[in-house]
Amino acid sequence: MGEGLIIITPGQGAMVTELDLGAVEELYSLRELLEPTLAEDIVHHVRRSDIAELERLAFRLVDVMEERNDDWSGAAYAFNRRLYGVSERRHTVRLVVQVLNLVEPYARMHAQIPGAREPMTVVAGGIVRALDRADAEQLGAHIARGITTTRTSLLAAMSTAATPAAVNS
Repeated sequence: MGEGLIIITPGQGAMVTELDLGAVEELYSLRELLEPTLAEDIVHHVRRSDIAELERLAFRLVDVMEERNDDWSGAAYAFNRRLYGVSERRHTVRLVVQVLNLVEPYARMHAQIPGAREPMTVVAGGIVRALDRADAEQLGAHIARGITTTRTSLLAAMSTAATPAAVNS
């Protein structure tokens, strides 16, 4: 039997989600293909009120840094969802949201990795600064960096958890 993550959903109980290195590669590769391409449209359509809301959501990531994993991963999801919605690319955003929903079990696992949250709060701050400067190139780079950093730390943690030495330690 493979590694799993127990997900507790109010009203539905506990479920074990199978964790799969191949799925992480596939899903995060999809994110890398889709999400940074929204940067130009986000910068084109962003309003001051959007930047203020994203800044509030970025601060929320910092506020819940030490809270339960679900609080932090929920705040990260809300930040991403709001960011991509600004693009006004309805169909692309729909695909991105579907992929974000598919990576949710991995996002929850990522939230449990020691030290993994802080780099993501730094990325969120960089995204807000790029939006404030209307810099689509930097925005796309921050988005891509966040995805790559998350994938790298997830794969490392999953590989370590899957090795016999980690089980016997």
